[in-house]
Amino acid sequence: MVRHAVSHKGVLLVDGRGQLTSALKGPLEKRGFQVETLASSLEALQRVECKDFDVVVCDLADSALSIAAIQTELESRCPHLAKRCLFLQSPEHEGEEEGPLVCQRPLDSDEVIEKITKLSELAESAHC
Repeated sequence: MVRHAVSHKGVLLVDGRGQLTSALKGPLEKRGFQVETLASSLEALQRVECKDFDVVVCDLADSALSIAAIQTELESRCPHLAKRCLFLQSPEHEGEEEGPLVCQRPLDSDEVIEKITKLSELAESAHC
């Protein structure tokens, strides 16, 4: 039996162009996630101070901030969330930032959803 994670606090998609939202919002909601979207990383940093999310997914294509800058701000504002922020970057930036929390474009929706699910499970276990 496949168990789909159900998020208590949700997923924040940071997506200036709408492509991330169109690819992920529906499939995430079908898996029981509550999804909120914002257009900029600056807006997202303000939003996470008001509402707790299980996972933040940030498309860096239109971001005014780098991964390092976003991570630094999250560590300062919401340290528990800094380890549950997934970044999507364009192929021309491949190699600049790597790691388990970075996905390369073109977007593999299944891979991103799998990572979101795992990060959400980490959040759930932290709440127990």
